[in-house]
Amino acid sequence: MSLRQIFGIFLVILVASSCTVNKDFMFKTDADFAYDAINRDTANGEFVLAPNDLFSFEVYTNQGKVILEAYSSTERIFLPGTRSSTQFRVDPDGTVEMPVLGKVQAAGLTVQDFQDYLELRYSEQLVNPYCFVKIVNRRVLVYNGNASAGTVVGLETNNIRLIEALTISGGLGQRANASKIKIIRSLNGKTEVFLVDLSKIEGIQDANMIVENGDIIYVQSTPNIGSEVLRDVNPIISLTTSIVLLIALFGRF
Repeated sequence: MSLRQIFGIFLVILVASSCTVNKDFMFKTDADFAYDAINRDTANGEFVLAPNDLFSFEVYTNQGKVILEAYSSTERIFLPGTRSSTQFRVDPDGTVEMPVLGKVQAAGLTVQDFQDYLELRYSEQLVNPYCFVKIVNRRVLVYNGNASAGTVVGLETNNIRLIEALTISGGLGQRANASKIKIIRSLNGKTEVFLVDLSKIEGIQDANMIVENGDIIYVQSTPNIGSEVLRDVNPIISLTTSIVLLIALFGRF
């Protein structure tokens, strides 16, 4: 086998391998893609319950006096029959099965409105009830720039900003392109895509945009063509080298 043939085989292998480079990249956009304008204060005043939301629920009697009694003591004390805590899921029809009350409407209500409604309904069975509702399944997905590696970040409050979500997820990865951070949001059947550039200090304004439940924060990775091609072709080069050596060896006989 001539040197030219060997070089030809290597070139074919290189081209074939390059087709798999950076195939783990997601959410690619064309150079002329039109991004949506960023609204930095997009969060509502309060979370609104929706179908499939999971929330924790606690109810106290006597307007929650037991809470003060528990924390004003050196030991935590919860009096029997004064407190109940568990989690509930809003059904697809927007209702939820609550203890004693049965099915009640939840979807479409803010957390505060839902708490007020439950206090009103439970006042028929409890003395001055105090209810506390907290949504526990609100989250965003963060891909920090190492290709498809991602993290789920829970939204403990309704005013978590982009820079905070990135920090909670561990910050930007080693291959992250800080100038291309995409926020993908689905709202009322429409998908919006925002672009944030954090490679410059001016980007801090956009980094303060409030993230919303279900957002996808995707930090684009920088291409790593050299090492990925080398990784892909190394096994093939080794095999080709072995074949060439065998051919050369048998050619002597």
